[in-house]
Amino acid sequence: MKALVEAVANVVLFMVTPAVVVWVQSRLAVAIEALGRLPVEKSEAQTTYLWSGNREQAGRSCLAQAAAEHK
Repeated sequence: MKALVEAVANVVLFMVTPAVVVWVQSRLAVAIEALGRLPVEKSEAQTTYLWSGNREQAGRSCLAQAAAEHK
């Protein structure tokens, strides 16, 4: 009986677990892709530029927006 339990545990650990992990990762990728399709407001887009390391682009767009507002 102990050998049977060990055999089932081995099957679960080495065959079923990786399949479950791959399935979860694929679902997560689909969810992230769906989030990427959502519309983004201008203020959120500027924040995204800052967080992604495109500081020069964000700075230029902020300056351009500020100049447009002061006209």
